[in-house]
Amino acid sequence: MKKSFILIALMGFISIGFSQTNGNKEDNHDEHSNAFELEGVTISPISNLVYHNMVSNEATPEFVQNLQKEVANYDVTEDPNFDGNYDDYKVIFSQTNGRIIATYDAEGKVLSTIEKFKNVTPPNSVRDEIYKQYPDWIIQKDIYRVTYFKDKGVNKTYQVQVQNGNSKKNLRVDYTGEIH
Repeated sequence: MKKSFILIALMGFISIGFSQTNGNKEDNHDEHSNAFELEGVTISPISNLVYHNMVSNEATPEFVQNLQKEVANYDVTEDPNFDGNYDDYKVIFSQTNGRIIATYDAEGKVLSTIEKFKNVTPPNSVRDEIYKQYPDWIIQKDIYRVTYFKDKGVNKTYQVQVQNGNSKKNLRVDYTGEIH
């Protein structure tokens, strides 16, 4: 009796599973297609991927990457102030310790950015070079600046203040660690 009940329950579950699919090919798209639709989920590519790939990498701190992603994903053409009558549009993105001023063209592509972030731990390449040239010095303050121009590329610079006792020095260090 127990086996009969389990068998009937199992057959009921199997028939429910088969009833979830529709044999009509038009409704199922291509039988080899992986396309599907989820209710309440929107997937869209980053519209300014070139910008995003140039300014961000694995060494970029998460809070910097988050603001840069906002800039890359922002659709200026959807902004209520957008009217399409100008060649470019400036948008300011701010967070607690960072700010990006982005210029978009009338199609929504990032033309340029001026970025400034405070209290960003420089990557190992920058710290190693500073400690190599200033072995007994301590990094006191740092500012990370990024400038991006669509036709000219990106420039990433750290402005670092180092201190040794009462002595202080301000250094400009590029992303590779070269001190200027």
